Amino acid sequence: MRRIPAGAECIGVSWLRVNWRLPALLAPLVVAVLVGASVYLVTWVRGTPTAMLVPGSATAVTVSRYGPEPGPGQSPVWPPDGTRTVTDPKLMAKITADVNGLPLFPKGTISCPMDDGSHYLVQFSYSDSDRRTLFVQRGGCQGVGFASHPDRSLSWSLADHRLLDDLDALFR
Repeated sequence: MRRIPAGAECIGVSWLRVNWRLPALLAPLVVAVLVGASVYLVTWVRGTPTAMLVPGSATAVTVSRYGPEPGPGQSPVWPPDGTRTVTDPKLMAKITADVNGLPLFPKGTISCPMDDGSHYLVQFSYSDSDRRTLFVQRGGCQGVGFASHPDRSLSWSLADHRLLDDLDALFR
């Protein structure tokens, strides 16, 4: 057995021949990577936060598609390009899951280019005569919120195109 002389500094384990000292600048980087990895894993396990906009099972979903906003001098209220009513339980469940699975709309100020006012009004009707109508932007930031407050988006279809793809398919 070898003895370490008095006053000598032990810089590693001799039988592994490894130097366990990390440079002072590398330690914060290692900590940051470990913290980032753990935050990512926790978020991945929990999933992305979503807004539950459509509760329960609707008996019908009525989708109205609106084109670009009218130009200056025209009526600010314009009729839809078309309206479709869905009563197929599987398709209604898919549209509901698409809406409820959307990530939350980002907080803060964001720029929404290519917003020409095109949107869908999606009305979910229930057996107790209750109705819930959503405003879904087709362009720009593609926000999703309640029709009673179209300027306040709660969810974001720009990050997940399944809802817009399903709504577009109704009009093909």
